[in-house]
Amino acid sequence: MKIANTPATPLDLAQFEGHTPGPWTVRDETNQPRGMLEVRGPQHEKICGFPYMSGALKPRENAAAIAQLPALLAECLRQRKENARLESLWASYDGSVRAANAERDALLAECKRQREQIAELVAALRTNQNWLSSYPGGGATKAWARTHALLAKLEGTETTKETTA
Repeated sequence: MKIANTPATPLDLAQFEGHTPGPWTVRDETNQPRGMLEVRGPQHEKICGFPYMSGALKPRENAAAIAQLPALLAECLRQRKENARLESLWASYDGSVRAANAERDALLAECKRQREQIAELVAALRTNQNWLSSYPGGGATKAWARTHALLAKLEGTETTKETTA
């Protein structure tokens, strides 16, 4: 026999609204001629009862389990509220992470664009430097030195004074 792997349907807790509030207790009158086990509310009102039969399966334990119903329902409600709070936090966190990732991607794209622009500028300056170094006369020496200093700065190297002959 194959057992289906389906999620359990959440218990509809609304069906328990209006029950006698807890704490509930077990009243054991099994030593009486007509022995009874009763579950009683906080004002000692009878919630339920059943006759004690010595052959019954764990009657005291079952009565104790019934008496824990208000506490069990309260814990279920608390857990559902906590789950909703955590789901909300997760959605907020997930949204924050997505926003941070989008911002990071935008910054990386901007850095890439700027690196490409710097590479184009370096190429243009190299061309300018080559032209200036081939230009006859001493008037181009200052322009060549400025171009060389700018190239060194853009490339992150230290400038050295070079002059053309």
